Amino acid sequence: MDLSAWWTQQLAEFVASVSPCTTETEAARAAVEHAAEALDADVAAIMAGGELLAAIGYAEGTEPLDELKRVQPGDPDSRLDVPGVGWCAVAVARLAYLEGATLLLARRDGLTRQETALLGGMARVASMTMTMLRLLDHERGAREEVEQLAREQAALRRVATLVAKAVSPEEIFSAVAEELGRLSGADIALILRYEVDDTGTVIGRWCRSALPGCVIGTQLKVEGVGVAVSVRRTGRPTRTTKFAGPPGSVAECLRQARMQASNGSPIVVDGRLWGAVITAAARPDGLRPAAERRMPAFTELVATAIANAQTRVELRAIAEEQAALRRTATLVARGVLPDEVFAAVAREVGSMLPRGRLRDGGPLPPRPQCRGRRRMEPGGPGGPPGAHRPTVPARRPERHYARVRA
Repeated sequence: MDLSAWWTQQLAEFVASVSPCTTETEAARAAVEHAAEALDADVAAIMAGGELLAAIGYAEGTEPLDELKRVQPGDPDSRLDVPGVGWCAVAVARLAYLEGATLLLARRDGLTRQETALLGGMARVASMTMTMLRLLDHERGAREEVEQLAREQAALRRVATLVAKAVSPEEIFSAVAEELGRLSGADIALILRYEVDDTGTVIGRWCRSALPGCVIGTQLKVEGVGVAVSVRRTGRPTRTTKFAGPPGSVAECLRQARMQASNGSPIVVDGRLWGAVITAAARPDGLRPAAERRMPAFTELVATAIANAQTRVELRAIAEEQAALRRTATLVARGVLPDEVFAAVAREVGSMLPRGRLRDGGPLPPRPQCRGRRRMEPGGPGGPPGAHRPTVPARRPERHYARVRA
């Protein structure tokens, strides 16, 4: 075969072997394999930025990186000691892929001028292919980031819509746990409300599989090592791969669920730490890299929902108090008996206190009994001489109480 035809055929076969590759690593591997086969080399390698991208002729993990780094284009005396072969001459071609990138071959006898030219042509093809794949990979990453951002914004809009509609906090907590769990790639997402006794109550949760020991309303200890403890102690977002705590703790619950990585973000309401949002994955790399960045936006929505709910409760309490005052004032204005007024006041106060108890925990006082103004008269039956007994004036009650009001 004519040398020029052979050269063209080998380069065409090289193009055919490299062009179908879809990643830079795959293209580098195909390039060294075909170059070594076409030029009968004992060793072929691609170096870039002081790192080995692909090599053939060495057992995996035995590549002499320091020797390969020292080999540079234009050095006719470059040699490599190849295991099982001995000292080999080295030919090097630059790759316009990354600064300092090279394609090198080593064999017992050096390359001819035509073979060196073919190596240069292979290097140009490998450079173009790997550069194109690098650009495509960046574009793919940018597109995925944009798509992920769009999914994140859609999730935030759905939760914000629930907050704007003033749905129940429980519904918002469940929605936030699900949205954040799916976006971050987590297996478990919890919303925890911190209590004053170093515990936390689960008020929202989402999980890919059953989590029987951690249902809504479960009270867990915030002790040991884990994100719940770290967030409560520092008031800042945190990430951990450690789960250690006593039975009945948040850390122990996640450990028993075989979680290996977890993120936590604080929920701050009116300037104070209220709770935490926790995501956890069963793999150390299960949580997506941007998961921590997404959490604060959702915790702010949770805080808004909590603040709105508290405001609604306070306004409802004020409205109920005003209504109770109006009902009592109406009774007074109608001139009903004081006994009925006192009973009505007791009922109104009892309805506004949980379980009919005062705020200090004591029972409601007995309802006062009033029978009007009384005067004492001697000679009460069953008593000693001179004893006094109460009597009610003989006037009509309506007039009597009317005079009392006056």
